[in-house]
Amino acid sequence: MRFRKIHYQKISKEEQSKWRNESYKLAKKAVLDVTKEQFESFFFNPKIQTIAYFAMEDKKKNLVSFFCGYYQIIQLNNKPIYIYNSRVVVDPDYQGKSIFINTFFAQFRACGGVAFRKGGYFISNIINPISYHSVASISAKAYPKYDAPFTKDMKKMITKMAEINNTKLIKSNNIFKTVSGVPAKYSEKQLDRIYSSEKPHIKYFLKQDIDFLNGEGILVIVPYTIVNIVNTIFNALKRKIKSFFIFKKNSNNVC
Repeated sequence: MRFRKIHYQKISKEEQSKWRNESYKLAKKAVLDVTKEQFESFFFNPKIQTIAYFAMEDKKKNLVSFFCGYYQIIQLNNKPIYIYNSRVVVDPDYQGKSIFINTFFAQFRACGGVAFRKGGYFISNIINPISYHSVASISAKAYPKYDAPFTKDMKKMITKMAEINNTKLIKSNNIFKTVSGVPAKYSEKQLDRIYSSEKPHIKYFLKQDIDFLNGEGILVIVPYTIVNIVNTIFNALKRKIKSFFIFKKNSNNVC
């Protein structure tokens, strides 16, 4: 995989147009129905305080993942709170643990500098149960999980953020459901893997009655503290190394 940062504001108009077109083609493959206007307002919105764009390509230089990292500041209890977010589109053929880990490192590279200085929270709307499992299992601290519900302050922060962004949220039990309106594509094999999974985080996701096949998701918070970042990086590296050796072992068995 080739992984690179795109200096979007510094490249030519032609290059910007190329990346918008290529990323939109990827979005059309990854989701059921999205117009170019919807996609560009989501990824290339000038109102968003974008930190960085990243692209991941396979060996044939085909785009398999496109990422935008950004942040906003909200006032809560008379204090500024930094909220970091990412917008990601992934080729359905590449969805899985390794692509999430690489995307995590992209998100960290994009937001890590500001986060280390200012602290705050990474918030993500996740509509894929497998992606939720990856976030919940790799992050040292993430909310909500089956063993870690939202705190009262987190609920206030989410409500405040939703008001500012005019975001529709559905409060259900101790979670906040989101409605993107843009469901992802799933193969029968992927759905079988999801519904038959015994992994506690996937079971927790399904138990929340989230209509992910029609674009509903779950709002997830990861605190940006030094301890949590270091522990999460350690867990991600450990997963990456493990995946490498499993791949190498399987390759040797084939040979």
